[in-house]
Amino acid sequence: MKKMYAIPSLRSMFRIPAAHFSAGLAQKKRRIASEILRDKTKWNLLLTKPDDLSKLMQGPGRAETVWKKLRQGIEEIHDIQVNPIIVEALCKKCYIPSIDVKKVTLSSCGTRKLLIALEDGQSVETVLIPSPEHLESGKSRTTICVSSQVGCARGCVFCATGRLGLRGQLEADEILMQVFHGLRVIREENLPAKVSIVFMGMGEPLNNFKEVQRAIEMLTLQDAFRIHPNAVTISTVGPNPDAIRKLAQCPTRIAWSLHAADDEVRKRLVPTHTHTAVALRDAFMEVILARDKKLMPLIEITLVDGINDSEKHARDLVEFFKPWRELGIKIKINLLPCNSIGDPELRPSHPETTLKFRNLLVQEGCVAIIRRARGDADGSACGQLSAEMTPLPKQGKEGREEERSGGTADVKVEID
Repeated sequence: MKKMYAIPSLRSMFRIPAAHFSAGLAQKKRRIASEILRDKTKWNLLLTKPDDLSKLMQGPGRAETVWKKLRQGIEEIHDIQVNPIIVEALCKKCYIPSIDVKKVTLSSCGTRKLLIALEDGQSVETVLIPSPEHLESGKSRTTICVSSQVGCARGCVFCATGRLGLRGQLEADEILMQVFHGLRVIREENLPAKVSIVFMGMGEPLNNFKEVQRAIEMLTLQDAFRIHPNAVTISTVGPNPDAIRKLAQCPTRIAWSLHAADDEVRKRLVPTHTHTAVALRDAFMEVILARDKKLMPLIEITLVDGINDSEKHARDLVEFFKPWRELGIKIKINLLPCNSIGDPELRPSHPETTLKFRNLLVQEGCVAIIRRARGDADGSACGQLSAEMTPLPKQGKEGREEERSGGTADVKVEID
């Protein structure tokens, strides 16, 4: 039988006393923290990676103490129970952006709409939707619906945000601040603590993809906001095929605001629709096949009375998605009668028409659900967000210019 020999530790081989070894490590940590502080650049705390925060605070446990507060929407970080010198370094190096909640609108269903003032003087709206029992998991949760732009260039006729035109782009920290304030309200008002994030507020996420992607990275980072990628959804109208293909880089769920499979009907609802629905569908198909087919994409259909709610439109949808079904891609279709934005020509589909539309889809093997509007009486529902701004006289040409170029570059807009 062979003899087994213990391998001595590095410390014992060189006979370094434990106290000296620990002191050397602590000295190295202090040196790294001092180097960070010598750089006068301030760190936005919501965008600071936990690893970097650990170096500044000389330990991952201390960094977790800070992020534990941030995950609850707590701004006061100066009172954490760690060495006062380290707290001083934290407060000297890091900051939380100054973004205020100007107004909270509470609906009878429990939905809360936050009017958030940005540092540049503009505003966006964020909606919190508490659900006593989620349809899929059976557990209660709160959905935080965040905005990615101020206004929107896509110009969907049934959407109050689209009627504003594009007023500006949000940076990643402005997106994260919406989540931060949402988490604060959830804590203060004892709403369901399990959280999902949907990019279904103001703006088109794919027209601000770089900042949306930066925000998603922090949201889904285990030691940061710690939200599972499956609990985050990017909803897009699908500006063009190139923009859609970028979604292959995202770990989140995807929702496509299609509204109609017929190009003429879709153009009527989404005036900036210039690529064929088939071209957009095929781009989405590439993304899905490059990811996990089990992540069922969500197809969103806003039903407008007399425009896209007939039996023919339902059958068009079934035919339209045949290539996906043949490849084993399952889809779920969300049907939402349009919410009022004060236009008498745009009425929600009648409940009987909506049910008939849904039943036809189900008969053809589709998963289809009729969504119940939340907060619609208070302008908090899908398509109603305007941040109390007045619509522009005309749809801004930024979106159309971008469509013609086929690009996805951010658009900077000057408003007089």
